[in-house]
Amino acid sequence: MKILRVLALNFVLSLLVILLVAGLLWLDRLWPALLPAWAETAAIPLFVLGSAMIVWAVITLFQHSGTSGAPGDPTTLLVTSGPYRWMRNPIYAGDVILVFGVAWFTRSPTLLLATFLLLPFLDLFVRKVEEPRTAQRLGEAYTEYLRHVPRWFPRRPKE
Repeated sequence: MKILRVLALNFVLSLLVILLVAGLLWLDRLWPALLPAWAETAAIPLFVLGSAMIVWAVITLFQHSGTSGAPGDPTTLLVTSGPYRWMRNPIYAGDVILVFGVAWFTRSPTLLLATFLLLPFLDLFVRKVEEPRTAQRLGEAYTEYLRHVPRWFPRRPKE
C-alpha cells in the first residue's frame, strides 16, 4: 500500500511540475525574443549531466537504503557513497541542471528566469525543512555528514 501512496504522490508532483513548466513556456510570448538558436545545442550536455546525476543518486539510494528518497519514501539510513560522497543533494542539483537544459533547449527566457528565481527557495527549503527533518531521523551521523560534505557544489571527498 505504501508503494501506491508514494507512486501517487510522485505522479501528482510530477504533473504539477509539468503544468508549471508548460505555463512558463506559454509566458514566453510576452518576451520580445527567445534565447539564441545555439541554446538548443548547449542544452544537450545539461540534459546528460542532470539526468546522469539523478539516476546515479537514485540507484545509490535504492542499493544502500532500499528507498528512492522521493517524497513519501525518505531514506532511513545515511547514504554516503556514490554521488553522496561528493555532495549532499545530487538529486536536487540534477533536477536544477535538467530544468536549465529544458530552458535552453526550448529557448525560453521565462523558464530560464524562473529557474534562477527558484534557486534561493530550493536552498531555503533544504536548509530549513529537509536538513532538520533528516537530522531528526538519522541523528548524529547525519550531523557529522553535514560538516564534511558540501550541500550544492561537489568537492572531492577527503580520504
